[in-house]
Amino acid sequence: MMDAADLRARNAANEQKLISIDARMSALEAWQRQMDIFHARRDEQFTNMIGRFADLEGKLDKLTGGISRLIWIIGTAVIGVAVTFVLKGGLDVP
Repeated sequence: MMDAADLRARNAANEQKLISIDARMSALEAWQRQMDIFHARRDEQFTNMIGRFADLEGKLDKLTGGISRLIWIIGTAVIGVAVTFVLKGGLDVP
């Protein structure tokens, strides 16, 4: 049988282990809270970034439409100049 001193020693050792585990658990919970805050901030940053990209995409579409219209105007002007040149007899070969 175990004597009382042996039981007290084992009980004290178990209490020390429990204190150690409690400290580690507290540190782990604090780390988890910090990670939750970090991920919430990161999600908010990505949400804002997605909004900004969507805004840029809309502006880029407007710019593309404007450039396309400008190219059509220039192309039509070049064709008009060529037709005017031909109609005024610019292609006459003597």
